[in-house]
Amino acid sequence: MQNTLTYFEYLTLQQGNKNLILNIIALIVAVISVIVFYIDYRSRKSKERAEKSILIAKNFAEDIIVKTSLIAEIFREKKLTEIITKVKFSSLEDFTVEELKSLYVENDIYKYYEILEDMDNSSDKFFDETSISIFIGKLLNSLEYMCMYIATEVADGEVIYNSLHQTFFNTIHLLYIFIASSNNDNKDKFYTNIIYVYNKWKETYIKACKKEEKYMRKLENNESRMIQKKEKISQKLKPRIKKTK
Repeated sequence: MQNTLTYFEYLTLQQGNKNLILNIIALIVAVISVIVFYIDYRSRKSKERAEKSILIAKNFAEDIIVKTSLIAEIFREKKLTEIITKVKFSSLEDFTVEELKSLYVENDIYKYYEILEDMDNSSDKFFDETSISIFIGKLLNSLEYMCMYIATEVADGEVIYNSLHQTFFNTIHLLYIFIASSNNDNKDKFYTNIIYVYNKWKETYIKACKKEEKYMRKLENNESRMIQKKEKISQKLKPRIKKTK
């Protein structure tokens, strides 16, 4: 005996199918809305990061570089650069007193602070600051503020790296002893964002250098092979040239 649907059951089934179709459409619309919202969010975030990166680069160029250049000139004049450059910038990592003592000899550290103290006690002004130590401290606070945006990815670190990494390395190398002396241990560090960005950018820089070295070796090898090939061809042609004569 074949089962047949009553009219009420048929209407109920039809309504159920309509509800299912509507639910599927609503789900598709919701998914599309989420995707559109996400793309818009990423686009806005990307724009905000780019704008923040441009602002940081502008502040760095207009403020940090000017002050760093002044410090570099003073350090050269006072022979502090000779002490600082005894250690390569690539060796700097932890920025602690312990690391400082492992990289520089005690006499150089003592001489550095003796010269710095003499400058602090002098009557010279540094951009209206009472001492060079205060001047350097404020400069580092500005750098720490900028690096915070890079470390938290509010600004695009890759964009800023391409523009500023060389100047940034030179600045932090110049101020390494000053920074490291502030950090007696790893637990309560000062200038953590500067240290983070420095090490991250240093890793990027070293990788780029290795990649370039590998590429140059490959070019040299290819050039060497070409020379060898030309010499072999030249050697093969010599007997033929003699016979022709």
